[in-house]
Amino acid sequence: MGESVHVEARLTCGHFHAGGAVRGYVKIESPRKLYIEWGVVQVHGHLCVDSDVLTIPIMPVTAMDESFMKSLNLPDVKTFSGPTGICIYQGKPTVLYSEIDVERSTTSHFATGLPAKMCPSFKGTSARVFYVLSFTFKVQGTQKIQTLHLPFDIYAGVTSSTFQFAPPLRNDATTMSPSSPVVLVPPPPVGLMSPTDDVRAIPVAVRHGHEIPFEVVPRVMHGRVDTERLGGTHTRHFTIGQASFHLVQVTFVKQTYMPGDVVLVAFDFSKATQVCKSISASLIVEERLGALSLDPGRVVNTHTLQTAMEATAGMLHTHMRFALPVDITPTIETDVMSHVYVLAFEFESTEHLQWQVPVHIVPPIVPDPSHFNVPDEVFQGQSRVRKLAVLDTV
Repeated sequence: MGESVHVEARLTCGHFHAGGAVRGYVKIESPRKLYIEWGVVQVHGHLCVDSDVLTIPIMPVTAMDESFMKSLNLPDVKTFSGPTGICIYQGKPTVLYSEIDVERSTTSHFATGLPAKMCPSFKGTSARVFYVLSFTFKVQGTQKIQTLHLPFDIYAGVTSSTFQFAPPLRNDATTMSPSSPVVLVPPPPVGLMSPTDDVRAIPVAVRHGHEIPFEVVPRVMHGRVDTERLGGTHTRHFTIGQASFHLVQVTFVKQTYMPGDVVLVAFDFSKATQVCKSISASLIVEERLGALSLDPGRVVNTHTLQTAMEATAGMLHTHMRFALPVDITPTIETDVMSHVYVLAFEFESTEHLQWQVPVHIVPPIVPDPSHFNVPDEVFQGQSRVRKLAVLDTV
């Protein structure tokens, strides 16, 4: 007659940052005394693509000693990728249990480190990247090992949201080892300074501007953007129109946003030479193919998150607010696929003018990693529960 063993795994949160650690606990409850021969936990990540628009990138994965895995007969986690995917990360197994007796219940906390260079999790129509935490146990009295899989998401590191699957190009004098790790390409610096930085190269409230050309329908116009540094932040001013056809000045008070923030857009018509009858705006997320695709730069999917419209005839000032969900996916740029946000505007005057500006969403601040001596109710991460059948030994 078999008996049931209750196994529960829970994480401290649903998202983790590259360079941090995946933290949580495993709780095992048994109706009678139980003997666990061994138990390990392993992190692995996978990339799956749509073979019609993307090809699987050939990327080097750090070689690891598989003798320990073969001795325990651990399952091959590389098969999670499927026929149109590839394993992009495979962490070394971490031992949780080694020949222990469980009277009724036992709880083990764990923390598995993550490398600083990892592709963020994303799910699109052309590609998706996902990470799984696999728990493997061998209980005395069972013939096979038992496995519990727990998916979780990874944000980009604090330095960059750009990731490159293909190895970077190098000169002839430099050779690349097949086992070299994946390289994370940092983006150009945005010039943000800490609000507490007293050594400022640029005085406060000094405005620097440059011309940014963009096309609008039905004719080509130009917009001027002025970036103003004030208190370590940047205020962007976009002037829509030309000297003889000044329509509105659009102001953004921030350059980057976090999940849960509010995108505030201010409009100034005080210097307009033409009447703007109405403004409509939409916050759109776009999925674009990367450099490794068959058609780089093509938008394969769009989704409108929010829309707003306001009649502005006779107004001097107005504003629009776009609230970002707390679980929104940050901006991701890879050489396979990009996940970007844009604010698309349409200005109605003597003609309809269309214009859009990118909205850069960064990962939230890394939380406090400490979780010891905290009640279980505080753990709000992903959880998986499985019942294992333990057979009586003869």
